[in-house]
Amino acid sequence: MFKFQTITTKETYNIRHRVLWPDEPIEYCMMTEDDTAHHFGGYIDQKLVCVASLFPDGEMKVRLRKFAILPHMQKKGLGSKMLKEIQTFLSETKISTLWCDAREAALPFYIKNGFLPYDDVFYKNGIPYQKAEYKVLPEAP
Repeated sequence: MFKFQTITTKETYNIRHRVLWPDEPIEYCMMTEDDTAHHFGGYIDQKLVCVASLFPDGEMKVRLRKFAILPHMQKKGLGSKMLKEIQTFLSETKISTLWCDAREAALPFYIKNGFLPYDDVFYKNGIPYQKAEYKVLPEAP
């Protein structure tokens, strides 16, 4: 059974490190902005298996960053479950837009979950990315 809940910044570090930067020291996954973010965890059988952080980006937007799922739990629908929970959480706030820098390889996953890509492809550390956004609140007519 999947359980979604708010977690602390510290609770994100192990999975961020193992999934996103395993070849770097754990400090590499710590961000100075972490204290301004809202952190979420996804649990299976009471074990934390995925994390995501939402960083404020202006008055009506938040940025999804450091979204990571343990390798042995990937491709099981947990990422979609996490995004649905985050989207539900945001629908109860005044946030209008959720956006992220999506790795090009993950773009189909984000599109499947209601995100729309925008802007040109850009590179970080040789990896292609594209910005993608999800409209939490529909545009006013």
